[in-house]
Amino acid sequence: DLREVSGKIGKKERKIRVSGLWGGSKAFFILALKERISQPFLVITEREDDLERLREDLQAFKGDNYLFSRENIEDSLVSLYHVLVEKSPLLLTTLDSIDKRIISPSEFSRTTLTFHKGGKIEYQKLAEELTRGGYEKVDMVEVAGEFCLRGEILDVWSPNSGHPLRIVFFGEEIEEMRSFDPQTQRSIENVSEAKVVPAKLWDEEGSSTLFHYL
Repeated sequence: DLREVSGKIGKKERKIRVSGLWGGSKAFFILALKERISQPFLVITEREDDLERLREDLQAFKGDNYLFSRENIEDSLVSLYHVLVEKSPLLLTTLDSIDKRIISPSEFSRTTLTFHKGGKIEYQKLAEELTRGGYEKVDMVEVAGEFCLRGEILDVWSPNSGHPLRIVFFGEEIEEMRSFDPQTQRSIENVSEAKVVPAKLWDEEGSSTLFHYL
């Protein structure tokens, strides 16, 4: 019973057992329960294939969800960003991923860059900031996590974007921004604002885990 389960969660009961769910009914129950709870919702599966199956079922019910998995770094970085900015995200992960050492929430926020057309930024420090965020400097951007700096033009491909971004500077002012096709180098669309999230996830020397984001 949804009301009973949500009530127990509200009372912060440590163990709540739910049985009789199988297939798509698990996804339906999770989404229905999440509607009753205005807080971050973490679902942990035993294996990666269970994770992918649950994600597909949730998407079939039009349920927004984010995935954190050691097997999918790009999706995990995008998920961490949404967990930080959203009030009550639904996050999916596995037992193998839940306790891995990752960059701290404060470091994630510090290395997330925001660009506005017409805004100003310390152009000379861009390479240093992107490198700190885990980006690799290359001659031509081909995949997410790379950047290229030529004169007053920055190409960067953030994990939270389907295409790389080209930023044209005039001094320290952003004169133009547009997404582009990395194969043809042709522009796709103009952009007025862009968030560039970190390109690194794991931090074996750090002390943060996924729980620090919730």
